[in-house]
Amino acid sequence: MHYPYYGDQALQSRVNSYFDHDKPWYASDYVFVRYDGRRWTGSGDSVFNCDSGKSCYDGHDGYDLNMRFEPVLSAASGQVIRAGWYNALNHSTSFGLWVAINHGNGYMNVYGHLSALIVSVGDHVGTQWQIGTSGTTGSSTGPHLHFGTYYYPAWHPTDPSGWSGRYSDPNVVADYNLWATGTNDTPVPLLSAKGNHPYPGAILVNDDSTSGWKSTGSWHKARSGTDINGQMHWVGTTSGAGNASATWQPQLPADGYYEVGVYVNDKHASSGWAPYTIYSADPKKPGVEVRHHIRLDQEHIGEFQSPFGGVNTGSQWIGLGTYYFRDNRPGRVVLDNATGENGLQLSADAVEFAPLAPLTYGFTVTEDTTPTQMAPGSTMNVQLTLQNTSSFLWQARGSTAVRLVYNWVDSQQHMFSTSQPVELPSKVAINASQVVTIPLQAPAQAGTYTLQWDLVQDARAFSKLGARAYHDSVTIGNTVGEHTN
Repeated sequence: MHYPYYGDQALQSRVNSYFDHDKPWYASDYVFVRYDGRRWTGSGDSVFNCDSGKSCYDGHDGYDLNMRFEPVLSAASGQVIRAGWYNALNHSTSFGLWVAINHGNGYMNVYGHLSALIVSVGDHVGTQWQIGTSGTTGSSTGPHLHFGTYYYPAWHPTDPSGWSGRYSDPNVVADYNLWATGTNDTPVPLLSAKGNHPYPGAILVNDDSTSGWKSTGSWHKARSGTDINGQMHWVGTTSGAGNASATWQPQLPADGYYEVGVYVNDKHASSGWAPYTIYSADPKKPGVEVRHHIRLDQEHIGEFQSPFGGVNTGSQWIGLGTYYFRDNRPGRVVLDNATGENGLQLSADAVEFAPLAPLTYGFTVTEDTTPTQMAPGSTMNVQLTLQNTSSFLWQARGSTAVRLVYNWVDSQQHMFSTSQPVELPSKVAINASQVVTIPLQAPAQAGTYTLQWDLVQDARAFSKLGARAYHDSVTIGNTVGEHTN
């Protein structure tokens, strides 16, 4: 088996609570035995301190891993045999929102306390595929992943770290070291790491957008400092046919894989079965649309009561998995209020699309009619031929549009004047070129200046994202000279 998370961190660095080899079926006999034979005893308390910052939960039948709203991976290939609420009538008991996978070799794994389910019963998954997002549903004190390994079909718990004690293993079944080498180092963005901010480089579609967002039905508006841009929408849930929906459709800069995240608010969000449908593309079949049905728990986001007391996660980004999108066939995320629940509230705020491969920003100027001299305060039209050396298509319109700007820099390297961005005439493919005409206004003060050309996207300058700005030298005087190139 492989670790149920991305990267190469050692299991020990992720453990919050170990597997108990002494009666690992939540028996409270005040004895805890770890895989290495170390033994703790106590009285009147079922959780013992062991390693610094970790606990030894009496009778614990798995590992609790420090994974705060993080992608959860399948430890091995197999078939999904459980995916849903452990107890549909009580979402604050046992594993909460959980997944169980039968590996077909006598073992199965359980993933508990999830906030989102990416798989369904009957699905076949490969090794270290995303199956959900960790959370704090069920009997939980805070966000983490419960990872358990069992003999199947008897459901006898076993420790995947095996037994290395110097005396006989007290577990009633054999424990073997099942961990395999190799990690999944796919650079998937951890959306929850940015609090209520979008992931750097992500494309954001918000419910206050003039494009990319639309809704049907009777949604209510609410405002809070914890909402994206201070606004959100919410609607009542229904056990019948849906009568309200929300759609987020981004303008993506390039074809590729994106991690999709939903922002769940700490207010007006009590549904435990929010249904999202993601419409993506087939990377091997152009023109083919793929649908993915995801279930997300909004009930255990924000402030709520758990079996152990109050929990407050705050508003939170929840990952819905990684999908392939094409820029010329817009994907979308759709939420509807047919949750199967009556009288609860469903929130809708922002959705982000974070590229797995970091975008590279670059441009070159192959032709330039900028003059070497200009009269003070004068204006003339200048043409630049821009070549797209970025890793993505430049959009000419919309929230991800690329625009041309210039800055005047004096001899003391002080930037004192910046132009308004000028739109591109049309889209520019990777390595393609386009001529852009821009009105250039000279400074009013005579002198020799550096004219710095740059591109911007969503108020972010390419020169701040790794690109090199293009420079002209211009003398401001009483005589207008020839262009520099």
